[in-house]
Amino acid sequence: MSRNSSIFIILWLLIQLLIEVNCQTASFKPLQRELHTATFINGKLFILSGRGDDKNQFFYLDVSDSFNTQELLWNDLTGINIVPSHWGAASVNGGAKNDTLFLCGGLSNLPNITMDLLYTFDIKTNSWNIPKITGNIDIIA
Repeated sequence: MSRNSSIFIILWLLIQLLIEVNCQTASFKPLQRELHTATFINGKLFILSGRGDDKNQFFYLDVSDSFNTQELLWNDLTGINIVPSHWGAASVNGGAKNDTLFLCGGLSNLPNITMDLLYTFDIKTNSWNIPKITGNIDIIA
């Protein structure tokens, strides 16, 4: 091996050691949105969909511990989302232990897609449900 090759390899190794790669902040970055829902439950801010969100993102920010506002650590839940892409819905926390996200109403971002009237998300099991609603349902348009 020549002297130049050895120097090149040593420089390459030093550069690799000096460069810091931060995968956490690059792994998920929310899109800009409007008319989305934001619900605060047990120290987590859950954000869902919104107009212009063709990817139908669902994620949360854990604010129960201190964090750096320049490098927010978003937690992506988009892969388990069953709610159609929508905007203008309402959300609130509730349930027996206030650990359920209730999503009501909204208009679909996609043509010919009808949303259910109500969806629930259990933050303990990270699972969505569409409750069966019985009786008379009065919808005011």
